[in-house]
Amino acid sequence: DEPLFAFFRHVQLEFVCGGFCSKAVPLFGPRTIAETLRPVRPCAPKLADAVESSGHILSITALVTALPVAIISFVLFCAAQDDDDDDFEDDQGHPADNAGEDEEGLLAVGAYAGLDEYG
Repeated sequence: DEPLFAFFRHVQLEFVCGGFCSKAVPLFGPRTIAETLRPVRPCAPKLADAVESSGHILSITALVTALPVAIISFVLFCAAQDDDDDDFEDDQGHPADNAGEDEEGLLAVGAYAGLDEYG
């Protein structure tokens, strides 16, 4: 048994072709004696065209999917940047007051680390 027998059979029947790289009489698919005597076009160029066509379809699908994702990501990134800028300025565009600072002007680290007053 040839390992690629089923592949060659499928290609010759699907693309109605003969030899793989050069013109030849097809091994599979001829229905009459006259068809077994006449060489037909090779299968490799037709198979290459099919693979190329599939590549074009997949690349267009990827582009159509990636474009909206990129646009939405950019919009969300810009919106997040605008929100971050608002945290540091008040309504008049001046830096925010020192809310959240203790007597020495430092942020209370224990509150952010989940520690209470004693630990």
